[in-house]
Amino acid sequence: MKTIFTVLLFTAGLTSTSICQDTSIPQIKRNAERGDAAAQCMLGARYISGDGVKQDYAAGLSWLRKSADQGYAPAQSGLGIDYAAKKDDAQAAVWLRRAADQDDGDGQLALGELELRRGDRIEALKWFLFSSHHLSGSDLARAEQASNEIIKTLTPTERAKLAELKKAKEKAASEDAPLVVVGIDQGDTLSVRSGPGAKYPLVGSLPSGTRKIKAIDSTTVGDAYWIKIQVGNLKGWVNGKYVGPASLNP
Repeated sequence: MKTIFTVLLFTAGLTSTSICQDTSIPQIKRNAERGDAAAQCMLGARYISGDGVKQDYAAGLSWLRKSADQGYAPAQSGLGIDYAAKKDDAQAAVWLRRAADQDDGDGQLALGELELRRGDRIEALKWFLFSSHHLSGSDLARAEQASNEIIKTLTPTERAKLAELKKAKEKAASEDAPLVVVGIDQGDTLSVRSGPGAKYPLVGSLPSGTRKIKAIDSTTVGDAYWIKIQVGNLKGWVNGKYVGPASLNP
């Protein structure tokens, strides 16, 4: 699991205009003391890591808590990850859920791992699926691997719940952020079919990088995950591995 430093330091810096203008420790401290939640989060991460200041774990957690109490999701995620590392699952769940409910990808991924450790596979799977909207790179790969491992061992009853989760996931994707074509080479196209599977006829295609794709339904066929999409007047099914949040193809 990520350290608090890697979860928070860059996230806080990229989401606070004041910090982006000046990332010096004195400026961060001034902003934090004025009540800037992102600055408090970054300062906490700096103290925890010892980056630019004398390492002080207690002071770092104190600043993170100030930020988290203001509702700043990266700080809530960091606190939850810290509690999870200490095996304080009750407090970890409180803070990670607060972050996850704000669509914080790190919080959702960590909450999924926590729920898996606690033995609730379906709840874990839910957060792994939702986290994939907000993650990229190795974190996205980790969420997808965890999801796939759970899916392989689901009972028929659990698979019914999975279908509901995937519909909820795609509903959230279509409401919160349009999808884009990802994972195919420049110049190639993504096949759009009349049904969820390669056996169905082609109804169109989407060039690599196509944006503003709306997800309207989804289903699992064998090991493949298919999404029903709409782009303008084109409507059909695509393999879910080739569409994702716009953050994956900025």
